[in-house]
Formats: sequence, C-alpha cells, structure tokens
Amino acid sequence: MSKLLIAKFQKEIDPREQPLYTVQEAASYLGIDAATLATWFFGRRYSTKSEGQKYWNRVIVPADENLRLLSFFNLAEAHILAATRYQHKVPFPAVRDAIANIQQEFPKSAVHPLLSKDFYTNGSHLFVKELAQTIDVSRQQLSFKSIMNKFIQRVVSDKNNEPFTVFPLAEGEPDD
Repeated sequence: MSKLLIAKFQKEIDPREQPLYTVQEAASYLGIDAATLATWFFGRRYSTKSEGQKYWNRVIVPADENLRLLSFFNLAEAHILAATRYQHKVPFPAVRDAIANIQQEFPKSAVHPLLSKDFYTNGSHLFVKELAQTIDVSRQQLSFKSIMNKFIQRVVSDKNNEPFTVFPLAEGEPDD
C-alpha cells in the first residue's frame, strides 16, 4: 500500500496507464502466480548447472518499474499472455518472437504489443490478420492456415480498439 501512496497521478497520460496495482494485487485479480507475474514484468536472475547465472528478460513493460506498479493496460497484457501460455499452450519462445516482430513491424504497437492486434493461435505460433493476410508473428512469415483457434475474447475494447474491461478466466470455467 505504501507504494501506492508514493505513486503520483499523472494528468498527461491515459487513466488506464496509471500505475495503480501491485504485482500481488494483479496476480490475485488474474489468477496468476505472483512470482510468475513479477518475472513477466521485471525479469529475474536464475542459476543453471551448466551455465551458471542467467537472466530471464521481462516480456511486458510495467507502468512504473521503480515502484513495481502495474496499470490497467498491464493487467490486460498479463491476461492475454496468461491465456496464450496456459490456455492455448503457445511456447514462450514463440511469444517472445511475436512480441519482438510486432514491435518491429508495427511501430505504433511498441508500447503494448499484446494489446495492439487481435491474436490467433494454432497452439504453437501466434498470428495477426493484417490487410486480409494472416501473418505468423512468431516467425514473421506469411501464413495461409485456414483453421486457427479463436482469439481470446475476454478483453473488451473501446471504440479506439483499446482494452477497457478484462474478464479473467475463473478456475474450472469452460473457455468456449
């Protein structure tokens, strides 16, 4: 709670970008392990037997890295990442590649790449539809697969196609 008292409201940014949630709160809301969520936003060091110390780079940029606080947009990004990993079983290397490729191919999407496009998956790659084509952003190749899993429709967007409501899956809830 003391972090929230230190955080300052920033008039110049979208209210959904305000750093308002601790990692523990966000993890509780989303049903994600707090340590996993912290790793997604802040990275972590870990030891391996063969290579010694390694660093796992973050995949989502937090609203306030110094205070370790997250925004509503961060919650939406974490929800999409959790569904991509746990519900659709997309391997993490494909997720990292997809994020990097979206940031490179669509510069306006660099801040929140997971919120910038409607994602589809076949269980091993992530796809976005662009100009009537489906692009495999996991490998940055065009794909013409006719059948893909449905997009995670639990993030509701506003008229500007930005998320404004997140409906996390409850444990045991069917995902169809």
